[in-house]
This record gives sequence, C-alpha cells and structure tokens, in this order.
Amino acid sequence: PAHGGIYRNVRLIVTDPLHITLPLYSFLQTEGPYAYATDITEKSAQVSLTVPVRNEHPRAVNLSVEATVRDARGEPVLTFVETKSIPAGSALSFSLTGRLASPHLWEPAYPYMYSIAVELRVDGQRVDDTSVPLGIRAIRWDPNAGLFVNGAHVKLHGWGQKATNEWPGLGAALPDWLQAFTLQLMKDGGGNFVRWGHVPGGPAQISAGDQLGLI
Repeated sequence: PAHGGIYRNVRLIVTDPLHITLPLYSFLQTEGPYAYATDITEKSAQVSLTVPVRNEHPRAVNLSVEATVRDARGEPVLTFVETKSIPAGSALSFSLTGRLASPHLWEPAYPYMYSIAVELRVDGQRVDDTSVPLGIRAIRWDPNAGLFVNGAHVKLHGWGQKATNEWPGLGAALPDWLQAFTLQLMKDGGGNFVRWGHVPGGPAQISAGDQLGLI
C-alpha cells in the first residue's frame, strides 16, 4: 500500500545449514522463535519459549538450545537448556519453559521489556543465535468494562496510522529512528494506543511500541 519502492529494511541473512528459522511464513513457510508469559502475578510468571529449528545437513545432528532471559539492564534472570536430535532435512520446535520470580510487568505507563538470548550449540560450539523480546503482561477483555492490563482498567486512546506513514521529503521510506519518533509524538500527545491501517506495523514500529508503552 505504500505505492511502490523499498520502504522497509532489506537484509540478506546467511545461516548455517542448522539454524533457527525466520518469522517469514508467507515467503519461506517458516515461523521464527516466540516468547510469552502465562500465570502472571506480582510474585512470579511462567515464561515459555518456542524455538523452531531446521536441519539442512545430509545427516542427523544432536544439538542443544540454550536461552537466557535478561532484564532491562542486560542481567540474566532465567536460563533454559534443551537437547534433541534432528534428522537430516527436517525441522522441529524446541519448547522451553521456566518460572521467573518477581517479574517486572509491562504496562503503558511502565513499558518494561526483557530480552531472551537464544543460541544453538553443537558439541559446545555456537552455530546460530538470535534475540527475542518479551514484555510480561496479563491482558483481559471484559465486554462491559473494556480492557484490563495486569488487573488494572486501561482506557485506550490514540490514533490510526495509515500504511503510507509518510514524512515530507522521505515519503514512506522511513529509517527506524523516524518510525520511533513518529510513535513518540503519539505518546507525547497522551496516547497509549495505535492502530495501523491496511497492513500490520513493521518490525521497527512494533519494537518502538513495546519500548514506548503503546498498545
């Protein structure tokens, strides 16, 4: 809908034949890693991580997935390890889970973000890695009262952002920092919510929304 041209980041990603798949289902028919939290209270949260892995070697491979949850300062607060064997030319998902004590809960007024560093290792050697963002928040919708975040009622107020998303002189080809600046203007204007029209928000927009506290 941005009327042609390259208007989001383009990357060439070269991987080992054994690798974590990318979240590009429409093109590669693959799903990337995903993290989420359940059973959330002020005392603890159950953190779960799904890591899809593909083995394009002509042989089976024994590997381990090692994941470290880090707080906003980069300090490790939880670790996971799982080991499996993947046959040649196949794919499978690793499912890791653990309980995080005293979690910082994400909300629009306090957009606290964790990150999860994920590594694939074979014989102790790292062959692939990635990072997954994680905001821990309990969401509940009530048909009469509306939205609740971590048990507190939240009134949504914000803007609809069209897919063209243009700035003078640049058109729709905005660098990541300007995507964040656009959303910061909404935050500064008192908003806590953004709706993208016609297409999903891009990765830079989603990340900026997480960091700024925009739903």
